[in-house]
Amino acid sequence: MNKNLNLNLEDKLKIERPNLKDSTINGYMLVINRMYKIIRRGVLPSEPVDLNMLRDEEGIELYMETLKSDNTKKNNYNVIVVFLMILLKEQESEINKKAVQALIDKYTKERDILNKKYEDFNKTHEKTEKQKENWLEMDEMINIANSYKKAEYQKYAVLKFHLALPLRNDLSGVKVITNKRYNKLDEMSKSTMNAIIKTDGQYILKLNKYKTSGTYNEKIIMIPKELTPILNKLIRENHSPTQPYLLINPATGLPFKGNEYTRYFNDIFKHTGKQIGSTLIRNMVLSSKYGAV
Repeated sequence: MNKNLNLNLEDKLKIERPNLKDSTINGYMLVINRMYKIIRRGVLPSEPVDLNMLRDEEGIELYMETLKSDNTKKNNYNVIVVFLMILLKEQESEINKKAVQALIDKYTKERDILNKKYEDFNKTHEKTEKQKENWLEMDEMINIANSYKKAEYQKYAVLKFHLALPLRNDLSGVKVITNKRYNKLDEMSKSTMNAIIKTDGQYILKLNKYKTSGTYNEKIIMIPKELTPILNKLIRENHSPTQPYLLINPATGLPFKGNEYTRYFNDIFKHTGKQIGSTLIRNMVLSSKYGAV
């Protein structure tokens, strides 16, 4: 008897993929819940209690038709494959195992076809239609950042930081800490922390929780000195003994959680009518610096 059958889907996912970050787990759960509502076509219960819905190939096809971009479809196929692997381990009969494995093979193939298409497109260095629709030039980005300097300083600081260091959403969970305190932490504590440290007048960003941390381990980034006065003021405004994070969600007064940072980032550009996140900023900055080559 499989001991994991009584666990909820999130716990099963954590067992299947123990190295997934909380943000990735949240993303997987959002996908599976959204998928469930469409596959079950509104039938109760409102949330999935098991993974048998993934056997419904017609329902999966119906769900995929709701997704606009190939990249989104690719990522969703990957979520399906991961959850099917969990479902496979729950099967006791060989017939059921073969049936679930056939689904894994089918959706893995679909994912890989889209992934190859995505990689081939990236080699052309062309913008996607969505990128073209939301693209801004660097001078426009700088003007938008400057427009927030007096009224909403954190938005100014966030945008200036991403224009200088085009990270993903890693800045949202960064803690402010002294070098001495950081060095006293044990390795387990360090491995779960993103920290900004000031030493000898220079800020250093130490990333341990980021998308490819499993491959590259701790990443140490020297922050450009032009950001020093911006960070000094931001830390004075946000940081305190009871609030150790660099950034605060103004809507809650607490550190950003889950997708809150993405929504906050989108809000910076809301007045432009464009939907811009950290990933598109990365493309804009790299295009501005290296587009000619």
